[in-house]
Amino acid sequence: MTRRAAERAAAAILEEAWDSDRFPVDPVVVAERMGMRVYQAQLPGDVSGLLKKEPNEPAEIFVDVDDPPVRRRFTTAHELGHFAQRRHQDEFVGYVDRRDGRSQEGTQGEEIFANTFAAHLLMPPPAVEVLVNSRRSELEMARFFGVSLQSMQYHLQNLGYRRTA
Repeated sequence: MTRRAAERAAAAILEEAWDSDRFPVDPVVVAERMGMRVYQAQLPGDVSGLLKKEPNEPAEIFVDVDDPPVRRRFTTAHELGHFAQRRHQDEFVGYVDRRDGRSQEGTQGEEIFANTFAAHLLMPPPAVEVLVNSRRSELEMARFFGVSLQSMQYHLQNLGYRRTA
């Protein structure tokens, strides 16, 4: 259920804030079109990203400037996923996402939602299907979507295009 809700939320936000025929999807532009601010900053220790929303202020996403570009893109999309869950609240507790993939705050369900949302935002299933049908390699697809090869492989597996080893 959490995954389906994340898939629907990503599709809705793409429809609202992105030109569907442009790739790779730029999560920073999507966030800005939704009224958010995105910053690259030196984040402490093992923190890769965080989302903050104060009353009567736009939500803010911070990503670690030291992370590789594909990681920053996925982290931004992941934080957008947290925002999508709370977008109608004027204030919420910030989300801090650790490099180990587990958030210090929030539940496992919220992290599943945010990761699924990020994958569907950056690699929309209709576009994945076109590339799969045109027999593009996983590496070509990863480059097309601006994601890591590992993210592409995991997404292909979740969409049923790739078997586990």
